[in-house]
Amino acid sequence: MKYRIHDEVCSRCGSENIILDMLSYKCMNCGYRWFESGYQPTAYDMAEVNTDARNDRDKKLFKNHIRRKDVMGIFSPSERFFKNLEFEFLDRTPLTDYRYELGNLLLDGAGFNELKKYKRPDECRESDFNSFIRDYLSSRDELSFVSTVEDWSRYLNVSSNEMADFFDPGSHVDISSYLNPDTELFFAFQIVFSGKVQSFLEELDEGHLDMFIEEVDPDLCFLEYFDGNDAAVSYLNYYFPAEINVIKRFIHAVEDKQQELFERAISEHLSIIDTMMLFLDYAFEGYNGY
Repeated sequence: MKYRIHDEVCSRCGSENIILDMLSYKCMNCGYRWFESGYQPTAYDMAEVNTDARNDRDKKLFKNHIRRKDVMGIFSPSERFFKNLEFEFLDRTPLTDYRYELGNLLLDGAGFNELKKYKRPDECRESDFNSFIRDYLSSRDELSFVSTVEDWSRYLNVSSNEMADFFDPGSHVDISSYLNPDTELFFAFQIVFSGKVQSFLEELDEGHLDMFIEEVDPDLCFLEYFDGNDAAVSYLNYYFPAEINVIKRFIHAVEDKQQELFERAISEHLSIIDTMMLFLDYAFEGYNGY
């Protein structure tokens, strides 16, 4: 929940346009965030703040245009793997904590052996570690969609014999978590279309702006649309038909063309990111400016 604050000033830019977003203050002018004096933020607090700050940075890419290379960055499985860990971390379970910490070790440059030695919580099992490694390797943009155990072993600099316990033999790696129409996917589209939404809001007069914001959250409007919010469905069908069509085409590709696109990725020896872009290029086909 966000509340407008009237007695705070941003120490970075001097703006008085401040909101209280969850536990932190946020300057709506420059994006700077801070906590109440004396408050010691938890790791969960920082994860929420970092997620929001990253979203603000990502939105700047789409302020004036929607370019394919920027869309690729937002939907990159390599990027979304770590974003998902941070999002899941807010569930506050031993497993999500464990996976989040392993992710932080990777970001700090840790190798496979360091990850393996990291103490698991009592509630977690060796299979949870194996699943983490499998998920990580299945998200690496540069690896082949049809990766082999040798590809994985070279990537982590371990023997093929050791990596065999982690490798799932099959025709291709599992990227389903990056394709399924779920909350995280709609958040990604929300960022891509954020510049369009902001331009729309700036064109509304004060009365219509207030009405829109009362009925639809501008930061969640595409998620609300597919959740069945009647106001979001009405507004977005009228004002954002092209953007809604893109998302619907993506869902259609996942639900009705997935096998066809996977077969193409296999026959053309595509990487994981290029396989992901088959779905996005289909979704954005004919979209102005892409």
